[in-house]
Amino acid sequence: MVVTLSSSVEVPTDRNRHPGEVLADELAALGMSVAALARASGIPSTYLAEIVASRRPVTPEIALRLADSVGPSARFWLSLQASHDRAAHHHAIRPRDRRAG
Repeated sequence: MVVTLSSSVEVPTDRNRHPGEVLADELAALGMSVAALARASGIPSTYLAEIVASRRPVTPEIALRLADSVGPSARFWLSLQASHDRAAHHHAIRPRDRRAG
């Protein structure tokens, strides 16, 4: 399945990308800087830069602000974060599982 963002960026939903990677693609397609999105959304620019760098999660509040600023929905941003978190958790526990067997 593919979701199309407001800028026509298509995001495959079967990949476990950090939402910051998707947001970076969206900003590039819109020709918008992190600072401009920070002003438009009310998200602190330092936090937004950390999300784009994949160092911070998208929280429910941030997801609502992103949805209002760049679309498509808060659920989309939270789903990306949840998929990324599941994949990271699965990757982190998988090596221990192999040693136990």
